[in-house]
Amino acid sequence: MLNETIQKEFQRKEIKYLIEADTFEQLQKEFQDYLTPDRFTHSSITNIYFDNPDFQLIKDSINHRHASEKIRMRTYDPKPTQKSQAFLEIKKKEYQGEQEIGYKYRLTSTPLSLCNYVQQGIMDNNIKQDDRANHELAILRERYRKLVPKMFIHYERFSLKGIENPKLRVTFDRNVIYRHENVNLTSGFNGYPLLKNNQIVMEVKVKNGLPAWMEKIFHKHQLISQSFSKYTTAYLKAYGLTPEDIREEPTSIA
Repeated sequence: MLNETIQKEFQRKEIKYLIEADTFEQLQKEFQDYLTPDRFTHSSITNIYFDNPDFQLIKDSINHRHASEKIRMRTYDPKPTQKSQAFLEIKKKEYQGEQEIGYKYRLTSTPLSLCNYVQQGIMDNNIKQDDRANHELAILRERYRKLVPKMFIHYERFSLKGIENPKLRVTFDRNVIYRHENVNLTSGFNGYPLLKNNQIVMEVKVKNGLPAWMEKIFHKHQLISQSFSKYTTAYLKAYGLTPEDIREEPTSIA
């Protein structure tokens, strides 16, 4: 595993856009005066999302119950194994007026250790502990009773950061695939395409609002932010559902 300081908590706005490949090429050119390649400019990201057998966690997120939490295990290893460095991330959202603030709490270990912890509550010595992440996971394990791997999502990411403000980050995710069978990190990257051909997920991660120069560029390209979740989209596509179908369902957990 990497011997480096790992950021365990994040609080920021995450503003998402769905763009076409030609827009991506144009934006790269216009961003050159303001953004520079991040430390890990190109990365291969593989995620496992945990849920209960009835997918109640993602249903609650779609219905904006609780704090729209998600539990995922992520690795940046281009060829994941059971010994890869992996991150367990608990994501949640809060609303301040019309502003959506995202929080993320993180544990670090190996895929096997993290799966044992999420599913059985067994914490071994490989897990780098974090009290807040442990607390958030305990709440979710109590609420949803049984958490198991339910969705695999993989994509390639291109990352930039602000020249004047390094905490400003812009990421581009492409070639996004998902599968809801054989859900683990080590069975290859086969799956179904999540997006339309040549479509890319662009996400701006920022502490406050968009900088003026970025708003100007986005206005020029008529880009409009939208709520978008890879896990939500994959779940709906996998089972042929719409958000309205989920909103009509009663919750299965008292």
